[in-house]
Amino acid sequence: MRRRGAAALVALVVLTGACGGGNGDGDDNEGLPDDGTTGGCVTDSNMDVYSAPGVVHTDAPGYAGPLGAGPNPTYTVNPPSGGDHLSQATRPGVYAGLNVVPDGHLVHSLEHGYVILWYRPDVPVREITIVRDVRDKYPRDVLVVERKDMPAPVAATAWKQRLQCQRADADDLSDFVEKARNKAPEKVPH
Repeated sequence: MRRRGAAALVALVVLTGACGGGNGDGDDNEGLPDDGTTGGCVTDSNMDVYSAPGVVHTDAPGYAGPLGAGPNPTYTVNPPSGGDHLSQATRPGVYAGLNVVPDGHLVHSLEHGYVILWYRPDVPVREITIVRDVRDKYPRDVLVVERKDMPAPVAATAWKQRLQCQRADADDLSDFVEKARNKAPEKVPH
């Protein structure tokens, strides 16, 4: 029994070293798991690519990048966690129904170090309450956004980091916010 336990521990240490090294891009996302799991949620670092070196504002004159020639970018990663975006960021708050803002503004918020907690409108009210309760713990750092076409019922995104959950878990969401808030190219203006 001890040998099996020791072998499992060695395998865990090796696996953690192989998967938890981060993306090496120097964007201060250390401490967030990459392509792993936490509780009932799965993390990854999927994001859309930039059309040019650095970050591009799609509503700047002359923009014609891979996300489209118009000012409103579309994203292949759902929910988005980075890429070209609009020049105006969205402030922390709750955005649902007709109040939801375009993804390009939300991605700019991520660039400023904000965290977005997403939920599908078809999740039970108790799940939405959990998401909003987590936001209430971090009112200066978190946006809550309803998103109808999201693959996971609940998710969280930060710059270059995503957490996708089958259900809202206050501990997983809070842990993600704690580790990801204000860790992006531009810091949250407090």
